[in-house]
Amino acid sequence: MLEPLTQRQLLVPLLIWATLTVLAGLTGPFGTFESLGIVVRCVYWAGVIGLSIGLSMVVHWLKDDQAALRTLGLWLVYAVVLSCIIQVLNMALFPVWRGWERFALLFANVAMVAVIVHILVWIVEWSLRPQSNPSKADNPEQLFLTKVPLNKRGALIRLEAQDHYLKVVTDGGEALILMRLSDAVDRLARVDGLHVHRSHWVRLDAVAQHMRRDGRDVLLMKDGFEVPVSRRSKSAAKAAGLLA
Repeated sequence: MLEPLTQRQLLVPLLIWATLTVLAGLTGPFGTFESLGIVVRCVYWAGVIGLSIGLSMVVHWLKDDQAALRTLGLWLVYAVVLSCIIQVLNMALFPVWRGWERFALLFANVAMVAVIVHILVWIVEWSLRPQSNPSKADNPEQLFLTKVPLNKRGALIRLEAQDHYLKVVTDGGEALILMRLSDAVDRLARVDGLHVHRSHWVRLDAVAQHMRRDGRDVLLMKDGFEVPVSRRSKSAAKAAGLLA
């Protein structure tokens, strides 16, 4: 069962969706105020904004923080797919909505809205960050663990990326926090650990065993979870003594 803090964090995308839906429904941007009634307008924007946030979460799940071109490509696909869906919807709702010129304008608007949503997400993430404790500044692990509920703190075992959130597993339990894996890896640079997969970081002394599953390298952790090792990280894992 999720901790209370995690439950609040999970409300962030819903809160952003509801806020933007209400604002767009009331103000009717991009000509929807004149073209649609209040009810249809609210339903329209609820669907468009919900689809935008949902697709962005898929991109965050698929992207690789270590591959900038892959991430850029995913966001380009996101903008094209979302624009195509909205184009079809607009053609059904607005008889005058036709042609590539309209699509180009729509694509520009989608890109602008995506940037605004990401700025809002960043602001919310920043506001939820706990203040640093200067007494723990010389211990990156202890400083990092201030983001984890007290009853779940302990020696780090592993980290796992889950959409906008990060699962932190310690010998005291596990919890979700609002942070990107790449940011966590940077903060734990002085801790003996390794980013072995786009979605996984492991503490070296928490690895119990190296195994092979279907021709792939897997690390059995102290908590019993099996962490995959990506081909890109295989040489680093070997150098760290994690692979036989």
